[in-house]
Amino acid sequence: MKTNSTPVFLVTGASGFVGSRICRHLAPRCTVVGTYSSHPCCLPGCSSIALDITDRRQVHEAIQEVRPTHIIHGAAISAPDTCENNPQAAWDINCTGTQNIIDAASAIGCRVVFISTDLVFDGRHGNYTENDPTNPINLYAKTKVEAEKLCLKNSLHSIVVRITLQYGLSKGFGASFCDVLIRKLSQGQEVSLFTDQIRTPTYVADTACGLEHAALHGSPGQIYHLAGPERISRYDFAAKLATIFNLPAHLLKPCCMDKTSQIAPRARDASLCGKQFTKRFHFSPRGIIDGLTSMTYENTATF
Repeated sequence: MKTNSTPVFLVTGASGFVGSRICRHLAPRCTVVGTYSSHPCCLPGCSSIALDITDRRQVHEAIQEVRPTHIIHGAAISAPDTCENNPQAAWDINCTGTQNIIDAASAIGCRVVFISTDLVFDGRHGNYTENDPTNPINLYAKTKVEAEKLCLKNSLHSIVVRITLQYGLSKGFGASFCDVLIRKLSQGQEVSLFTDQIRTPTYVADTACGLEHAALHGSPGQIYHLAGPERISRYDFAAKLATIFNLPAHLLKPCCMDKTSQIAPRARDASLCGKQFTKRFHFSPRGIIDGLTSMTYENTATF
């Protein structure tokens, strides 16, 4: 039940895969306003507003009007190749936009949780902790590292949460590689997947829950790694998905990153260690089999 003391969350990037799930997760208990740039979103129990985060005046006016107690800032250009092809837009949205959010939040004493990425690391050894130095190898990662620095300068109000490769069903909001996998395998199409890039995939429902924990109970000025418990390649992940969803695994074709025509370089092992997050918040994302099993109920569940 919502009361006068109910937290008020502003979620930027609410039309995206992760942002929409955060809004759905928070809506039953909190007042939630989601922002979008060019794709209007209508989420149960939430309000939504158009917001250009690169427009400083617009950001300040929106935050003054909503008066959130917490902001989860996920709006970004997150596709590495898109960032490489549009460097000015990447810097403007991922960095200038973040600075605008921070400044407007500071003016009303609002906490900001900035969603960062496992790709801030160079991928040379993996299992990265919060104390490991960043070393971004593509423009997207560079903008995220810079945005992290902007947040941590305002340590009275800001928290950085690095998340990982997300899986789940998009339900029409943003892009989920699981949707593509299921559709192609169901249609009898082959799918090529990396065997030489290691990540720690996280079920998006658990990411939404973890971000709520960080927003309500995290320590300002801190960085947290919110990651699934298993280090795995996309190919091996897809093999597990095919088993759970009873799809033809023989259509999965292994490939290497060097053999593909990507513009932006990718870290080979960007896996994160989530032990500090678990210790701090007594919360751990579920393992891949459990997460995929939960996905099988998503088509009929209301969330």
